[in-house]
Amino acid sequence: MKADAAVTPERFEARACARPYIALGIIFGFLFAFGIWQATVPGGDWRITGITGATLFLTMLWLATLRIQYSEGQLSYRSLFVGTRSISISDIESAETRVVSSAKGSRRLLFIYAHQERAQRPIRINVVLFSKEDMGNSLICLVQSLKAHALLASIPTRPPNTMRDAHLSIIA
Repeated sequence: MKADAAVTPERFEARACARPYIALGIIFGFLFAFGIWQATVPGGDWRITGITGATLFLTMLWLATLRIQYSEGQLSYRSLFVGTRSISISDIESAETRVVSSAKGSRRLLFIYAHQERAQRPIRINVVLFSKEDMGNSLICLVQSLKAHALLASIPTRPPNTMRDAHLSIIA
């Protein structure tokens, strides 16, 4: 997020920070460079270069499309492969961060749950891809908005910039 943009309860926007761009750019950039080198040797194949180049491009495009946005009482999360998921602040039942493990590894996700009658799947946000400052500001905006709607039952017990087990729950 730009330093001059004000974070208010009425509006907030966060994009992927530089860390994933650098880490994934180095990994896939090295593979792309290897593909170029492999294609230039006698008997080399350009298909590997095309595959690694496309992978590098799609990874950077995916990171560029990640966005958390809050405005006018609506919280939205946008990703290239999932699309845009939105929820009204008044429809949020609870939100929590949790470490989720799978065969691919573990990652910290922010889950935002809607009321039962909405029958909406929870919004899952990969918090590692955003800066700690942006995630802290998004939790602050969320807490302030929920307080404004007089629905807040409990607030995070730790500072939001640590992002460790932050938990929000509201009264239905």
